[in-house]
Amino acid sequence: TCTGTPPQLTTTQISVLGDQTVRGRRLLIGEGPVGNGIQCGVDVGMVAANIANMGLAINSAVNSGNCNWQSLHSPLNKLKGIPEALCTVDIGGAVAYIGQVVTFINLIVVHCQDLLDVNALCAGSIAGITTSAAAVAPYGAAVHAACRYNALTKNGAAQAKINSLYDVPDRPRRLDEMQKPIEEAMANL
Repeated sequence: TCTGTPPQLTTTQISVLGDQTVRGRRLLIGEGPVGNGIQCGVDVGMVAANIANMGLAINSAVNSGNCNWQSLHSPLNKLKGIPEALCTVDIGGAVAYIGQVVTFINLIVVHCQDLLDVNALCAGSIAGITTSAAAVAPYGAAVHAACRYNALTKNGAAQAKINSLYDVPDRPRRLDEMQKPIEEAMANL
């Protein structure tokens, strides 16, 4: 459970609790106020980097063409699932980056204030676990697209041949209208 500061500690300053210089050790983190300041800067940098990565993932989902209606209903997607996997990488990546932002904001509360805030540590840990779970979907989709169909994704002629099985209309149709062209194309295989 997430409770307040443990009573057996003499202080709530992270720079004092994590100071390893009293033992003669030279560390980047755990070097008193300097190391704590460095960790604060790293946390702020991670928040900024994850916000930028989240924006890039959203931009890729919108502009790459992998998440649009035609791509998701293409023969390549129906037979191999490559566009859908690439769309999952973009959207799932954005969700995972949001989780990382929350994780590092909680660590900023601890490191930049130089205060042992057990609630912030607990929230950061929960956000980290949630982020890890959210990242499973884009990682799995990336493995599907990159490893299983690596040769196909690099072969434009093979993709064109698969996509020539049937034409995807410009607008969505009713299911019964869409089923007939698919059945005809599969019958010709």
